[in-house]
Amino acid sequence: MAYGLVFFSSTGLAADAQKTFSRSLAHYTMGLVYDTETKIDEATREYSKALEYGYGQPHVHLRLGIDYLILGEYQKAMEAFKNAKRFDLEDTRPRFLLALLYAGSRKFEEAQKEYEDIIKLDPQSLQALSSLADLYAVRQRLKEAASIYEELLKQNKDKKQEAMLHFNLGLIYAKMERVDDAIPHLEKSIKLEPGYLQAYLALGVLYETKKKINEAIEKYKDLLGKDPKNKEARRFLGRLYLGQRKPREAIEQFEAVVRVAPLDIDGYVDLAAAYLDIGKIGDARRVLADAKKLGKPNAQVYLIEGLICSEEKKYSEALEAYKRALASEPDNAKINFYTAVVYDKLGKKKDAAVYLKKTIALDGKDAEAYNYLGYMYVEDGTNLDEAIGLIKKAVELEPENGAFIDSLGWAYFKRNWLEQAAARIEEAVKFEPDDPTIHDHLGDVYFKQGLPDKALAEWRKSLELDPKQEKIKEKINSYEKTGN
Repeated sequence: MAYGLVFFSSTGLAADAQKTFSRSLAHYTMGLVYDTETKIDEATREYSKALEYGYGQPHVHLRLGIDYLILGEYQKAMEAFKNAKRFDLEDTRPRFLLALLYAGSRKFEEAQKEYEDIIKLDPQSLQALSSLADLYAVRQRLKEAASIYEELLKQNKDKKQEAMLHFNLGLIYAKMERVDDAIPHLEKSIKLEPGYLQAYLALGVLYETKKKINEAIEKYKDLLGKDPKNKEARRFLGRLYLGQRKPREAIEQFEAVVRVAPLDIDGYVDLAAAYLDIGKIGDARRVLADAKKLGKPNAQVYLIEGLICSEEKKYSEALEAYKRALASEPDNAKINFYTAVVYDKLGKKKDAAVYLKKTIALDGKDAEAYNYLGYMYVEDGTNLDEAIGLIKKAVELEPENGAFIDSLGWAYFKRNWLEQAAARIEEAVKFEPDDPTIHDHLGDVYFKQGLPDKALAEWRKSLELDPKQEKIKEKINSYEKTGN
């Protein structure tokens, strides 16, 4: 389709029509001039006048829409692109721009239709296919997104774009919980494009989910080698060090977070938690005070404050801190759990049970909450059947947790199921050979089974591990004096 002087000449229009065309062309030309001078308001006025005279409608509508887009007048831009599309059904440019506007307005179905129409016009359009895949990903249509990315990887020959496609496909697979498929694509993306920093971070997180902690640490270190100020990598690395019982290495990372992001309150929270982990209560309180100076404390600040108070055995103060934390995050499972613990320390078992049950309702995979509630019932000698069910759930979630296995054995002991109790607590000792409580429990089981020598050996082992246990000293002394 042709527009302009040729069109008017070929129809033999009268002189006034020729004059109208000349005016229209002049306004369009002035619009282009204003655009080059970045006088966008003036340009839109000229393009609008050009349209009044009927000059070259598709590309004038397109230019007008682009300028409205620059001005932030998105509705007017949308109408201009619709008009450009209406006058030239085969031009993909207004469709691309319309799709972007629709997506930005969260009109995803309309955006999807535009991309699909572009692909009908140009089935090999990498830009349209990639954009459609991105849109599918946003709409959680992950299988369709993955399918397009896979197809694009077969077609694509550009190294940089291939790296991007591997990265996107890796993220899609991660969202689909196909971690084993995600990791190779993310690794490929950084092999093709070593500067793809977000890929290192994503890989670190995925290796963590696979419990490949050393590999995760290496990815975070690789990222920090390229971007030493990346606070997320330092934060994740610090938390891994804490999990590895390397608090000093963790502190080094969290201190770096505070240096590079002094207004990031979470950095202070992590640093305070690390100091608390190594028993430096004063340092933890100092860092927490710095966090509070930043403004309104968040729930995590109050959580750490509660943990510090608990460590100091100031349980009433800890409870107040947890209540402030819950005021901003009532459905935070961790805060509910620690609130339950402090109620237990205050001797308020019913309140503790309420918050433990809420923790389980919020996070059905919180093994510690199942164990704590079950063990609390066992120690009170109440709800033993329920207690056994709760602790079994904890062991199911963490089958190699010696403390949980011991809890189950102790519950069996309270039911007088001595053989099962002995088997479970012996298993617990294998996982936690240096836990004095587990050795004490095993000694009690052996004693009730009529095995005093074995019982005495376990009590002595428990006392060796923790010499301050007066009750165990009394048990040993009583047996040595009376044989009972």
